[in-house]
Amino acid sequence: MTTHRMSAALLGAAVIALAACGGGGTSPTTAGSDPASVAAGATASIVPTTPAPSTTAPSTTAPSTTVDVDTALAVALDAYWAGYQACGESPATCDITYLAEQGPIREITKQGFADLADRGWYFSPDRRGSNYAIQSTSVRGDQAVVESCVFDAGIVLGPNGPDGQPTVVNDEERSLSVKHTLFLEDGVWRVGQEDILVELGSGNLCAG
Repeated sequence: MTTHRMSAALLGAAVIALAACGGGGTSPTTAGSDPASVAAGATASIVPTTPAPSTTAPSTTAPSTTVDVDTALAVALDAYWAGYQACGESPATCDITYLAEQGPIREITKQGFADLADRGWYFSPDRRGSNYAIQSTSVRGDQAVVESCVFDAGIVLGPNGPDGQPTVVNDEERSLSVKHTLFLEDGVWRVGQEDILVELGSGNLCAG
């Protein structure tokens, strides 16, 4: 199981929930010291900083189509998280074209980041060791499913407080089992749906 390094972002399925919850929080210098000050329902997420390596080398005598697809899916998931991070750091200028045209995620993302921009919320570039590990892939025609363990340690920030520092909307660290549905569009795999399967608990439970 290969672990990929990622940065702060929102899990796609939770973007609306985050935007719907109340604001407030603490300054980064006191993040985590008062859990009650973190906005209920807000959640942070992830993005890779390096390309995902292939976990299986192709045979020198009979190249494997499965290996090629798995590699393409890993690259696509990296691109998904990278696009989400870019949108999160600047939600007012989010470009959703990195997402599949099929599936519900474009509309969810568009509305979610518009709500974040309205509230003055955004993702911190501090990744705090966030990562994900692909656990399984399956492909049927031009549709694929990738299940991953995600360690979400990103920080969601809000408008500056009285001390002049950004408020912390959420700095929770947790691990989740996440399913992404991808679609092959114009020869490129793109994420079209994201579902949180199980919340595994606090801390990094995805290493290994």
